[in-house]
Amino acid sequence: MPGLDIFYTIDGAMPNKYTPKYSKPVELPEGPVTLRVVTYRNGKQIGHLITLKPEELKRDKLKTELSEEVHYPPSQTITL
Repeated sequence: MPGLDIFYTIDGAMPNKYTPKYSKPVELPEGPVTLRVVTYRNGKQIGHLITLKPEELKRDKLKTELSEEVHYPPSQTITL
């Protein structure tokens, strides 16, 4: 989405504009992962924090609260 910046964490920490910015599919490490996502526009947070816990990060999960298609190939790469 033009003008929208997506920031995330995979360790359960609260994301902000100083955490990694989503720009390409994210490869998840082995072990438990809690993905948190927040969006910014023009340097200001918009929308709600989204949290996906380990049980929600399944390879067969096709949709998230972001309403964007998500694909989890065997490498555990996620695309928002």
